[in-house]
Amino acid sequence: MRGNGCRQALSHIRQALAGDMSVWKDRPDLLWLQYLYATRQNDYNRARYTHLSQVDSRESLRYTQRTLEHLCSAAGDWSGEERDTAALVLCWAEAAKGGMPRERKAWQEQGISLIDHAEGSAALYRRSLGRPPTGEEGAVSLLIRLHGALGQYLQGEISPESGTLPFTSPEGLTELKNICQRDGYPFSHFCRVLALVSECVLAGVSPRLAEQHRTALDTLAAGRLLPTLSPAQRAERLCGGPVILSPPAEDLLRRRDLWYADGVLRAMGPLRGPAFLEALAASLTPAGPPARLPAGTLLDWRPGAMLSLKSLQDRLYFYAAGPSGGERRTDHCVLAMAERAMETGRFAPTDHLAFSLSPTGTEIALCTSLTPIGEAIDQFYQALVMSDITHNRAILAVFDQLGYRPDIFARVGNEDQYLAHMNSAADDKRRLLEFIRDGDRVLDVGPGGGVLLELIGRERPRCTLAGADVSAEVCLRLRQRAEAEGLPWQVIHSDFLALDPEETGRFNAIVFCSIIHEIFSYTPYRGRRFNKAVIPKILEAASALLAPGGRVIIRDGVAADQDPPVLLEFLDGELEALAQDYLRQFRGFPLRTQTPEETGVPHRYRMPQNSMMELLYTVTWGRESLPFEVEEWYGYYSEADWRTLAESLAAPGGLRLVYFTQYLQPGYVEHLAGRVRITGEDGRPLPFPNSNMVAVFQKEE
Repeated sequence: MRGNGCRQALSHIRQALAGDMSVWKDRPDLLWLQYLYATRQNDYNRARYTHLSQVDSRESLRYTQRTLEHLCSAAGDWSGEERDTAALVLCWAEAAKGGMPRERKAWQEQGISLIDHAEGSAALYRRSLGRPPTGEEGAVSLLIRLHGALGQYLQGEISPESGTLPFTSPEGLTELKNICQRDGYPFSHFCRVLALVSECVLAGVSPRLAEQHRTALDTLAAGRLLPTLSPAQRAERLCGGPVILSPPAEDLLRRRDLWYADGVLRAMGPLRGPAFLEALAASLTPAGPPARLPAGTLLDWRPGAMLSLKSLQDRLYFYAAGPSGGERRTDHCVLAMAERAMETGRFAPTDHLAFSLSPTGTEIALCTSLTPIGEAIDQFYQALVMSDITHNRAILAVFDQLGYRPDIFARVGNEDQYLAHMNSAADDKRRLLEFIRDGDRVLDVGPGGGVLLELIGRERPRCTLAGADVSAEVCLRLRQRAEAEGLPWQVIHSDFLALDPEETGRFNAIVFCSIIHEIFSYTPYRGRRFNKAVIPKILEAASALLAPGGRVIIRDGVAADQDPPVLLEFLDGELEALAQDYLRQFRGFPLRTQTPEETGVPHRYRMPQNSMMELLYTVTWGRESLPFEVEEWYGYYSEADWRTLAESLAAPGGLRLVYFTQYLQPGYVEHLAGRVRITGEDGRPLPFPNSNMVAVFQKEE
């Protein structure tokens, strides 16, 4: 019976999520499910999520599940055949986001795109057939390629000239009709299925989107042309308001798809967005042929002037051995180029970064400098630093386009793995709820994407919720999410230490969930970072914002009261190499480590216990997060430190420590078990130290 494809696909997904991995055995038609289930990629949908702690470790599979669920209930006169074809398209639409690392590497070597996942997914579908596609299968492949194009059109992300969505130009629509006629597939049927797929894709991001764009969906289903967007109209949709464009920016919008830059443009808005478009236009000139790196060579770094990226520069650095064995600072862009070159044997040049290769025996010296375009982009970034908006998304957009790995400084490369090793963020944060009363006015400091706010709202529905963050971008995304999902959150854009009690009112609970260590690590206080004098100031500021009887609830890292020397032996070479990089680069406090050369035992290090805690629980994040993590001091206070601080705050009307506990998140043990051995100096095995604590202070009545 036709029309059951959607329910069958959902049944297979539920079996897989329940742990039945035999569901796809000997089923090439279910390879899509195997790929999405087995992925180790960070496959979150950026339009749906604003913070990685919200993301399910198999988000693309969950997203596919949501689109299929909408398909099953989609209203309209869709035939069973149309629903089955749409189900097949939706099943394969995200496939290129999946796969194990070896599979993905093989796909790249075979020319399957992992950047344009729609094209890559279509190629994987065709490959699964094991033979040339029929006319109907060719149509399915084309539908997979186009499955997200309507959403990109609606956001202004695609150009009418790019051909990404044929319905935006007469030439594109004519070509699409010819393809359908050539393959013997009814054009009217193709249009209806594409409209149905597009509706499900929009609903998979937000159920409200499909209803908001019903007219565009009806136009698609009828096979008619969508209105062509001018550069100004595209810019208005991308930036969220009317803009004034320069000729280079207009030309860019006329000829280029910008699906990779939508986030930064919305964050910058109509005033700053055009400046980014102009800088982006300068950076996207055609690249020249790649330079080949001779096989078996080593690299010696000689970096010249690099993109300064001002506010991020201090935390984005690596060390590399020079010819004399010393260390020198090198730029993350160059590192990314070198890593790609070592893997592929090629250096891909860019328009903003010039380099030359100088062979010296078995080594290759890499010399780098900024091009005039690079200088212009650098100046643009510096100007952004002086504004009230963070520019991470601008960097991500340009680096995505130029091929650099943004995960070198954003945790997008491995946070899914980290969350898989650790208990889910929401589960661990749930322990904070017992200190929040239903009906409290709650302030979440550093709310990120709103995970904790969402949890409190669900478990304590009568609470009034607010989030405060110093980042304009975080606040913008939080407001957008609250508006899109109808969440009654107040969003406060401010440095916490600068919050005015008269403006924000009195709170019954203020929550610092893994945020005090970031304030302590990144915020210069009295002229320097890692200044413990800021911690009492944070508590004093919180007290001023609390109503009598209100509580300050803190979840963060914890140091041990006693800090004896311990012996740490690495059983995993890759983990040890990562630890060695961490020991060189950590910026928080002197780790006082003796290396294997000093202990006289291979792979054995001697260090204080708290230094070991910082080291081990940082390397759990993986190499991609190292540049970020070496800037953070996680276990800044022990239990004794917190109790000493409590004594200083216990004046009449002040804060009193009413609860304290510390614990070890089991995910650390799961990740590190069998990879390290910890003993005392007497050789006796030692347990992993505690990683986290929860402290609750209450304001005197």
